[in-house]
Amino acid sequence: MGTFQKIKALLFAAGLLISWNNSNAQSCEITVQGQTPSCPGNLLVLSVEESDSLKYLWSPGEDTLATIAVRPEETTEYRVLVYNDNYECRDSVTIEVYFKIEMEFEQLQKTCTGTDTDCKAKVKAIAGGEFPADEYDYEWEWNFFEDADSTIAIGLCGDVQYSIRVWDPHGCYVDTNYQVESFLSPTIDIWVEPDSIVYIKNPWITFYYADTTADSLDRYVEYHTWDFGDSITSNMDSPRHLYDRIDVFNASITITDNNGCDTTYFYPVEVKPVELIIPNVFTPNGDGINETLAFTADNPEGADPEETLDTYYISNELVVFNRYGRKVYEKNNYMNDWDGGNLPDGVYFFVLKCHGEFGDDVFKGSVTILGRNN
Repeated sequence: MGTFQKIKALLFAAGLLISWNNSNAQSCEITVQGQTPSCPGNLLVLSVEESDSLKYLWSPGEDTLATIAVRPEETTEYRVLVYNDNYECRDSVTIEVYFKIEMEFEQLQKTCTGTDTDCKAKVKAIAGGEFPADEYDYEWEWNFFEDADSTIAIGLCGDVQYSIRVWDPHGCYVDTNYQVESFLSPTIDIWVEPDSIVYIKNPWITFYYADTTADSLDRYVEYHTWDFGDSITSNMDSPRHLYDRIDVFNASITITDNNGCDTTYFYPVEVKPVELIIPNVFTPNGDGINETLAFTADNPEGADPEETLDTYYISNELVVFNRYGRKVYEKNNYMNDWDGGNLPDGVYFFVLKCHGEFGDDVFKGSVTILGRNN
C-alpha cells in the first residue's frame, strides 16, 4: 500500500475520510451471515463483493480480505474500506450482542475433601446480566438439586471441580466451573524412634504424632488409627511396633477431625538385614581416626560411626583375649568404645555374641592393635 493509501486508510479507521461515489464502481455494502443480535462470542461472517482489482481494510482488526469471521463479545461497529488507485467507498454495520452472562457462586455448606468421603457440600449458582437470576436455566454436571431448584447443587465433594452451563432467555449460554471448598484438615507431624530405618534383629519402631493445630477453634483431631503397613493397626497415641520381615513398609496414620473428615498421612519405614563389618585392626594413636574397636553395618553409603551394636541387635556381649587365652576385656552391650586400654600393640582375639529378636549371631575373629607403642 502506497503512502497516499495508508493515509486514507488511517483517516477511514478514525472515521474522518469522506468517500466519493462512482456509479460504475462495485458496491461495498456489508452483508452479515449468522444470527443477529448475537450471543457473546458467536461466529459471524462479514463480507463485501469481491474483486481482483480492489483492496479491503476492515476496522476493528485491520483484516484485508473481502470476507472476515468475527466473534464479538459485545455490541460492535464494523467498518470496511474498499479501494484502489481510482476508487474507494466505505460501509459499516453494527452487530448487536446480547449482554454477557456473568456467574457468581455461593458455597452454602462445606464438606470433607475427596470423592471417597461422605460428600455433603452445597453450592448455589447465581447468574447475572440482562435478566434476574431466576430467569436463567442452570444445567449442572451434577444432577442432585435442593428441592428441585437447579441453582443449588447438593452432595458435592470437597476439592472437586464441577462444570455448569447456564442459559439465558435469548438462548445464549456460558460454560464455567466451580471448585468446591472443603474443611481444612488438621496439620499432623509424624516422627519415629529410633529411626525410619531399622534392622531385622532389632526391628522395633515407636511411632509418634502431634496435632499442630490442636489450639485451633475450628479443627482438631478427635481420634486416630495407625496402620504399620503390615496389616496390623493400633489406636494408641505412641505405639511400639515389631516388624517381622525385611521390607519397606508404608506406615500411616488416619485421623478423624471434629468435622468428621478422615485424612491419612504416610510415613515409610524400612527393615534391613544385618551385615556387620568385622574389623581386623584399630589404631588408638590419638589421631582421631579408627581409635576404637568398632563393629558397624555394611552400607553402600559407608559405615555410620554414630551407629552402635544396639542399633542392629537387642543386646550383645564382647570378650577379648590375648594370644595366651587370657581374658583382657569383657563388656555387656558393647558400644564400640574400647580403645585397647593399656594393652600393647599386637594381635588379640574376640568373641562377639549378638542377641536378636529373631535369633542370635556369634562373631569370632582376631584384631590387631597398632600404633600405641609408636
